[in-house]
Amino acid sequence: MKNKFDEFLSKTKNSGYRLPCSIICCPGKKTFERFNDWGKAKGFFCSQLVAAAYMNMGILSYEKSSSSYLPGNLSHNAMIPFNKGFNLSPEYIVDVSK
Repeated sequence: MKNKFDEFLSKTKNSGYRLPCSIICCPGKKTFERFNDWGKAKGFFCSQLVAAAYMNMGILSYEKSSSSYLPGNLSHNAMIPFNKGFNLSPEYIVDVSK
């Protein structure tokens, strides 16, 4: 799994932050996603990047497009189609003010 994550990082490290209207209006599987070729992405929205990493590592199903995941969809209480044996733990607060 670590190797799959490292592979994903190397393919996407120069991708920028991107929130095109198509993510909000009509999310759909892009060619690079269907063929697991993340290096061809022009950029990622924050939650899309997390979902794409989960997909690449085999944690998250390809049922939905990575662009269809918004930040609230990646919470412990959301019904995410994780592959068998995977789930999210409850969130916890990290205080960085000190």
